[in-house]
Amino acid sequence: IFVMLAMLFLGFLFVESRQAVLSLLSVLAIYTLLSFKNILYKLMISLTIAIILTVLYQNPVSERSSARINSIVDLEPATRADKFRLDNLVFVIEAYDDKPLFGHGPTSFLRESPHNQVAHNTYFSTYYEYGFFGVMFLFTILYILCRPIIFFLKNKVKFPRKHRSELFLLSIFPISFIVQINFIESFGKMTIYIFILSAHLLLVQLKRIVEK
Repeated sequence: IFVMLAMLFLGFLFVESRQAVLSLLSVLAIYTLLSFKNILYKLMISLTIAIILTVLYQNPVSERSSARINSIVDLEPATRADKFRLDNLVFVIEAYDDKPLFGHGPTSFLRESPHNQVAHNTYFSTYYEYGFFGVMFLFTILYILCRPIIFFLKNKVKFPRKHRSELFLLSIFPISFIVQINFIESFGKMTIYIFILSAHLLLVQLKRIVEK
């Protein structure tokens, strides 16, 4: 498991994907807090996360990387792309009461946004294009993704101790996607549908284990 996580993390660093790194760190943080390991194990993972963040902040590989990292630390747009994204979010907020129920229609944000670019935030773009009902549909999808972790937490005692940690980590991974869609568009990409199918299959497998 940790070899897989390390490979994922190195891949995210290689492409300088901030949202991927943040989503993976969120999974590790939740896994550390809710895992069934002892205190020493939790401290070890926490220290690893702290070292990774320190290295990222102190040793950026380029000026652009430094600006992108600072935008996370300072919570302020540090690059032109970040400023465009902030403008897009402000645009949605200012138009929140224009067509609140059904939105402005598919792809309307791309046509009407200040920079004619996507919002890079699934929550905001869904509200603008599909309104309140679109957001409810999105939250329904996110609930489907979270069902394995909900089921796991309710039935954790019934799982074999040998595989409990691995099953828990697999169950919690969809949370990374929920974090990630704060920075990407998802409805038009295959990733969200792969996660839905994976979450469903994992839930079926967890129920079979409990029944046995």
